[in-house]
Amino acid sequence: EKAITLLSSTMYGNTRLVTDAVMRGIAREHVPLEVFEVPWAEHSHILTSVFKNRGVVVGAPTYEGRMFPPMAQVLDMVSRKRMNNKKTWLYGSYGWSGGAQREFDSLVDPLKWEASEAFQFQGAPSADDLHRAQELAAAFARNILGNEG
Repeated sequence: EKAITLLSSTMYGNTRLVTDAVMRGIAREHVPLEVFEVPWAEHSHILTSVFKNRGVVVGAPTYEGRMFPPMAQVLDMVSRKRMNNKKTWLYGSYGWSGGAQREFDSLVDPLKWEASEAFQFQGAPSADDLHRAQELAAAFARNILGNEG
């Protein structure tokens, strides 16, 4: 379906702040959206949503140079189900250095997911970060609809 599954996780609330901006950007383009907070959402509901929707947005912070473990686990489950050929976009916070992007790529590349350029920010998001996240989310939503512009 021309819809988006949004998987969001946070450790200190920084990625959650950006998730709100991402949801506003997607809503602006009138693309159906299903939101799941990892690790609290039922995995079966997440897998069903990812299976049926064209787009998958992942909001995950970096943890010790890698992706936040609960999100990596969910994406590993998606990989085991071989949910190929999705469009995806990653965003998230980091402290001293990134790293979530590398693990994300290693999980979705074998699935042949078409990834938009990731958006990562250090620490708490600035007003500019929130604005940029909303604009990038809107662009991703247009891509899901087939309207790149």
